[in-house]
Amino acid sequence: MRYMGRRTRIPKSEQSPAASLLPLLPKKKRRPPTDWPGALAKHCAFARLPNPVREFRFHHTRQWRFDLAWVEHRFAVEVDGGLHVHGGHNRGAYIEETMVKYAEAILAGWRVLRVSPKHVESGQALVWVEGCLKGPPAPPPGRQAALALGHGG
Repeated sequence: MRYMGRRTRIPKSEQSPAASLLPLLPKKKRRPPTDWPGALAKHCAFARLPNPVREFRFHHTRQWRFDLAWVEHRFAVEVDGGLHVHGGHNRGAYIEETMVKYAEAILAGWRVLRVSPKHVESGQALVWVEGCLKGPPAPPPGRQAALALGHGG
């Protein structure tokens, strides 16, 4: 006999196609997909912060985009969903590619804040965004940025 879910044993001889077994499987409770960057943009509007640009393409040759960007502040937010799912976004190749994306953004003078949907839902992301927008502006890209930070000579 083969185990087929919670306390239900079906002899091999009586097993039917997989479609007929679906009602026996425990149903997963899933939340409907949510537009987390859109939710954060609404939180920012409610808090009377400047409006972000959605899906802003920041790199001149690559197709990289930020979920939310405040171009005049050179500040961006990336909402990383699916953190607890073993999907493509949690695989080594994707993670390495996002590291390249964030490194290129920093070299171009951007400040990037990465948040999770949990941070958006709790309001913590809004607190961080507000702090970044009201804090000192990002240094200009290039050599001036290194000199402003005390590096180089």
